[in-house]
Amino acid sequence: MDEEVLVYHDRFKQSSLLAATMIFLAGCGYILFREDTHILAKIFVTVLGILLLIQGLTTIKAMAAHDLCFKFDEHGVTDYTKKRNVLFLSWDEIVKIEMVSNNTSLQIGILAGKTIEDAAVMNDAIKENMTSNGNLIYYNVIIDGFGYRKKKFAQIFHDCIALAKKYNPKIYIQEYQDPFTKQKS
Repeated sequence: MDEEVLVYHDRFKQSSLLAATMIFLAGCGYILFREDTHILAKIFVTVLGILLLIQGLTTIKAMAAHDLCFKFDEHGVTDYTKKRNVLFLSWDEIVKIEMVSNNTSLQIGILAGKTIEDAAVMNDAIKENMTSNGNLIYYNVIIDGFGYRKKKFAQIFHDCIALAKKYNPKIYIQEYQDPFTKQKS
């Protein structure tokens, strides 16, 4: 394993999404240009087609950009998913790394706490919240498994916890255990 793990969007998942979008878009076009289609159905299919076209263009744009999403290295975890607000969490600030299940997929949650560094820029609500939380701000980085194939997602989790164990063995790590099969993912 390298000392630096770079996480990009899964190209296979993006390509599959684009292919499915194009198939549905072709179906909308077929229904739209049939002469025996009712006018209300044509309106509905037109709206659906516009939404599918927007989805397809968004996917193509994301595939072309090939932006870095997350980076794990000897310094910590960097979240690049919000372009204007890149978040860096050092291994010392990270409290817990866990894999949890939401309604549709697994997620990797990275929880970290930071102390106040510049109280002048914080508003009163944040100051009050931090006072009740022992002068800490909690950060949560979520990596959603919906955008990755199962094997790649598991590799991201294992690379992250391997670096976490190496640079801060005090981090609490919780793997996901399927409640039905009792197997860990």
